[in-house]
Amino acid sequence: MTLSTVGSGLTKINADKEKLGLHYVGLMLVLAWYYCLWFVPGVIRWSGLLEFANILSWLANLGASGFFLLILPLFMKKGRLFENQAQSNYVLSIGLCICTLIFTMVTPVWQHFSLYGVLFPLILGFLNASLWLLWGELHGRRHSKFTIEKIAPVFAVVMGVFLLVSYVLPAPFDSIFVSCIPLLAMAAFKKETESLPEKATIPPLLPEKPRKNAMFSMAIICITISGCCAACYYNIAIIPIEFLPEEGKGYVWGVFASAVLLLMIGLAYKRMVNNSSIYQLIPWLMAACVISISLYATQDTFLYCASFEISVALCGVFEILIIMYFGSLSSKGYLAPSFAFGLSSGCVRIGFLVGNSIAVLEETLGVVDTFGQPLALGFICMLALIIIPHIRQEQNITGLTVNNNSTYEIDDICDSVIKEFGLSTREGEIIRLIAKGYTVDSISKKLYISPYTTQTHVRHIYAKMQIHKRSELLDYINMHRSE
Repeated sequence: MTLSTVGSGLTKINADKEKLGLHYVGLMLVLAWYYCLWFVPGVIRWSGLLEFANILSWLANLGASGFFLLILPLFMKKGRLFENQAQSNYVLSIGLCICTLIFTMVTPVWQHFSLYGVLFPLILGFLNASLWLLWGELHGRRHSKFTIEKIAPVFAVVMGVFLLVSYVLPAPFDSIFVSCIPLLAMAAFKKETESLPEKATIPPLLPEKPRKNAMFSMAIICITISGCCAACYYNIAIIPIEFLPEEGKGYVWGVFASAVLLLMIGLAYKRMVNNSSIYQLIPWLMAACVISISLYATQDTFLYCASFEISVALCGVFEILIIMYFGSLSSKGYLAPSFAFGLSSGCVRIGFLVGNSIAVLEETLGVVDTFGQPLALGFICMLALIIIPHIRQEQNITGLTVNNNSTYEIDDICDSVIKEFGLSTREGEIIRLIAKGYTVDSISKKLYISPYTTQTHVRHIYAKMQIHKRSELLDYINMHRSE
């Protein structure tokens, strides 16, 4: 069997997985662990889902995971956070399993705030953030495309199944089941790693100019999603529990609704013929967020449950959309995968933390009746303000995720490459032609030089850019054309 045969076999396997979206299962398992731990009643044995101790622990974990998601990528070396990914996978997954089991099951130790409010939220936050970033690097090596028609069904199935099983299992098997989810993610990671070609690498970063130009659009979508998550979670936390399904069942229903909504969106976009960007849906989701908060602001208790469920469902959709967005940008070289995944989930966690903390502070001070409705209206005004720059930047935001250079012209990117790597005038001419799809023979005819001379220049370009083949060059300049 030749190397080319092996390579073509691996390519077919990855193509099949890409077609079905199976390579996103492990990533969704990490999310399922998070949702099942904090949103399924009874999993945490020592406290009810809506009791104050559990809420404090949840807030501490939000802060810890958000902090580590944003900070850990700063310690990357050569674009990677973990040098030995296989070993890191075992350590993080097993550690998360053991800590989850202790956190959910061992009742006596939770008499101390330092444990349930500080130590274990920090440990769980660190392990969860690290495992999430590790998966980000794996998807970077896979060059995953992060399309809604692939991710949505996988999210819906994985989240639906694991929520249902953890909800119906009797104690203590529900806690044990949730604790074992990281082990399933560990097995999925191992299988995905084995299917990768040995020399699979993280996409190289684009030249400095297009990356800098993209920063403003990325900042806008971070502010948009984080603001929406804060508004939704304030609404979730401020609604009195006596008007919600008992024992926190509303959280499970809301996450189920999120899975169903994403599945419907994915199926709808799969059937579309006009290739509309999924991110054009964000303003409409923001409008739905305004509606859900407005239902609470009416102070009509009959509408509270609907307001709650809509907000929970929207939180899940916003989280998946921002993960997709930054995952797509990392595959195109705008961000390293660790930065992309850390920034996406970090924004969501911080948004949850801000919205929930404001609601908890109101309830602690006993001023919900006085400030609940005005603050809800304030969040509506905030959403109205942040939607303006988002809509103004929508073309640039969506343009970054498409396969052609609608935002940044090919010549501009080639200029940056030529300057960054010190290419000669002739090498610059050749790289521009390669970027536009010319072959070696067509370049030779256009420049009136021999194919041998052209090939020599191409080898020099590859050496200066530290790449090995034409497809890597096209990936670098964000063209994504076939070799």
